[in-house]
Formats: sequence, C-alpha cells, structure tokens
Amino acid sequence: MASSTATAALALFAVGLAAAPLRGARAASLIQGPVGGAFLTSDIAYPGQFPWHAAVHKAGEDANSLLGSGALVSQMFVLSAASIIPADLTGVELEVVLGIVSLRQAGSKVSVGQVKKHDQWTSANPRVDDLALLQLATSVELTDVIALVALPPWYYRGATYKDLSVSVSSWGAESPDYKDMFLREVIADVISNRDCQKESGVKMEPTQLCAHQSADDQDVVLGAFDGGDPAVFIEPSGVARLIGIMSAEKQQGPSNSQKPAVMARITEHLAWIAANSDADIGG
Repeated sequence: MASSTATAALALFAVGLAAAPLRGARAASLIQGPVGGAFLTSDIAYPGQFPWHAAVHKAGEDANSLLGSGALVSQMFVLSAASIIPADLTGVELEVVLGIVSLRQAGSKVSVGQVKKHDQWTSANPRVDDLALLQLATSVELTDVIALVALPPWYYRGATYKDLSVSVSSWGAESPDYKDMFLREVIADVISNRDCQKESGVKMEPTQLCAHQSADDQDVVLGAFDGGDPAVFIEPSGVARLIGIMSAEKQQGPSNSQKPAVMARITEHLAWIAANSDADIGG
C-alpha cells in the first residue's frame, strides 16, 4: 500500500501534469483515447529527448540484430527486459548503442560485460519480473544526448500511477527493416491492475504495470518488437522518472494496440536494482 508521502506526491504530480501545457508537436496531436483518457499520437523523437534510451543488440551485427531496448540507470548499467536476452549467451556478445534516434546512426556503442536477469523471472511466465541488468564493460561518458534516467525514490513504493500519463520511447514496428526505424514517443495512460486483468484475462501481479495506448495511434504498437522500452513519468519539475520497462509481448499489429501494454513496475523492484547495480535510487 502506498505511503501517505508517496500518495501526496503523486497527487501533486497529477495536478501539475494536468496544468502543464503540452510542448511542441505534441500539442497539435491530442486525440481522445478509447477508455476516456487523453492520448497523444506518437512523434519521432529528437536528439536528446530520451537520452537514457539504449538499443540492445548482438555485437558486430547490423541494426537488424536489434533485440530490444533499455534505459541507462547508471554509467555502468542498462536496465532492460529479461525476455529479450537470448536463453543461451554462449558465444554471443551483446552491445548497447546510446545517443541515437535512428538505427542508421552509429551512436556510442558499449559492450555488455555481464547480464543479470531478475531472480524471480522464468521463461514459463515471461511477463512477470521481466527485468535484466546489463553491466557494461566500460563506463559511459555522459553527453547532451546520453544521460541517466531518474529512478523513483524508495518512498514511491506502492504508488499506482493510475490514470496518469506515461511517455514510452520505442522503435516501434512501422517497418520490417529495423534500419529504417526511428525512435518514437508514445503517450499512454496507466490503468489499474484490476482493470488490466479483466481486459487481458491474465492475472496481474503487484510488480506489474499496465497502460493503454490510443486505438487511433497506430504508428507504434506498444510492445510490438521492443521488450525493454522505458516508460517515464514526467513530473511537474521536469524530472523524468522511470516507472516501467516494457515486457516483450510480441503483439503483431495495430489491431492489437487496444490491449493493455504490460510492464515491470519499477517502484516495486527498487531493492533488486539497488542490490545488483550501482544505480542511484531516487536520484
């Protein structure tokens, strides 16, 4: 159950979010969502808009080897989804690419030294506890287009984010050739786990988070190809807090875009992240 401090904080966030003006192209693309909430159509990201977004792929191969995405949570760790990591890493080297908004860009490539999948994650139930920490072989140099995402503070544990909007950065699925893909922003509204369970017919755990994308917003299908997509909540102060990591749901097209997108709920995994990385909780 959320602490009174977390509840009060989120109430203030909701007020601030409702009062804050929409920026740039997003203001012109406001549409009505299928469950009564407001959604924004997906926009191609500009350099530096999502400086924490990492493309995860097999080293030494082209963009079509993309496995998914992740978020840079420290200069040595990327947080991603366990479900995108090959079951057998024997002879497989992974690499993350940072600072790009197109898969044709070279960006900053960093080799992955070690992979730590969540202790409770299993391939039999891949959407639960679907997290993996990728420890980088070398420390990342931060720039104008490469930066850390802020993790929630400890007292946010139990916060639901219900009815609040989140910003998801995703390569999406508008092309069968990854090399033609651009990073895009998709806005969705968080729904309760109870509503998500009713709609999906699958039991939802407290460690999971669900969000709805607009049925009219078909440029990017949440979860289509990118397990590991980061979902951030923009606080009134402008701080982007990582609250979700997309599970690799493998939806097959826009006809499925009304299904809830399922993510790992970061506020309920802070202890695991802290125990297995040097990420600053609440920084």
